[in-house]
Amino acid sequence: MPNLEFDQNPNYSYLPELVGHLVGLAHLRAKELWLEQQSSLKLTPKQVVALEFISHNPGVSQNIIAKHIGTAPTVMVGILDVLTVRGFVERLQSETDRRHWHVRVTKQGKKILAELKRLMFEVEKVLQTESGLNQKDWNTLQKLLRKLTSRG
Repeated sequence: MPNLEFDQNPNYSYLPELVGHLVGLAHLRAKELWLEQQSSLKLTPKQVVALEFISHNPGVSQNIIAKHIGTAPTVMVGILDVLTVRGFVERLQSETDRRHWHVRVTKQGKKILAELKRLMFEVEKVLQTESGLNQKDWNTLQKLLRKLTSRG
């Protein structure tokens, strides 16, 4: 028989004190919302982040992309494979070192970026609404997370 008291008020021990744990839970919810929001586009959040990063850093190398979006270079290859097959980016071999490849967004990739941005901000609105944070608190949260992640 289920313990109704437990189901309604579980004990998470010290986990709610861990920023990493809380950020991870927030990420899971954001990813869940993203997958619902853009189901027809079939792009993961990491693929979108890569595409956005490449669009503002044309000709960047695969390793630099991986470093700045927080993923392993081996994972980056798979992300770029998907974006390349979908026609959103193209890889260009370095003229000075044939082992290195540079990436840039295609016309088709540029077309989809505006829609992706709109969808990302829709997810943000839902997260803010679900959290109950007012705009001032939301802005503070963003500021603190940028500090935590060295992004501003």
